[in-house]
Amino acid sequence: RAALAAAALVLAPPPPVWALAPPRGRIEPLVPILQGRILLAELAATASAPPEQRSAVQWSSVLTSLRRSPLANFRASAREYQDGLEYSKTLTADDKKLCFARLDDAACAQSLVSADLDFRGLLINSCLTDIGAVDDELSYLARCQQARATGAAPGGGISCAATDDTDELRDATNKAAQSFDAFFDSVGASEIELAMDAVRRRDRVREIVPLRDG
Repeated sequence: RAALAAAALVLAPPPPVWALAPPRGRIEPLVPILQGRILLAELAATASAPPEQRSAVQWSSVLTSLRRSPLANFRASAREYQDGLEYSKTLTADDKKLCFARLDDAACAQSLVSADLDFRGLLINSCLTDIGAVDDELSYLARCQQARATGAAPGGGISCAATDDTDELRDATNKAAQSFDAFFDSVGASEIELAMDAVRRRDRVREIVPLRDG
């Protein structure tokens, strides 16, 4: 059975992005994001498979599937999650240390929330950049595979090897996976667990296994 490799991303609550208590978010937008992380793990496994196994892969079909997968809607899912975050209005002494002394509690809280949202925006942009890199590598493999099959030049200034070289795809996929992991580090452990349960219910043929410890 294929492994849902992103299932145990967090075994303990992650530290807040800033001192402000971690916000609570909706579970539903996290489900396709987690599914996208799982797809990245499976794609990395395909790219790392022995050559005799990769020879049967139709890269154009993989590319089409990727563009129809939850990865294609990552931006919308991530923004939906971010837009639904609920922040605590109670500030601790440590929270207040991060603000200018002239700010009252309301202004300090708003400043911390804005900083947190800005950081989360950077995490989202990193994921989007890396998803694009994976798409580019799959496009390259698909064009070269078609060129070898037809004997035609791939065009676009592309130079193809005699056989599929998936090292770049593997590296791009692993980098994207790391960006997704950084995104999940900003999500509460209980929310991830609930999203994992939802994925299990939607895809019972797969097995969820830990990706990393903590």
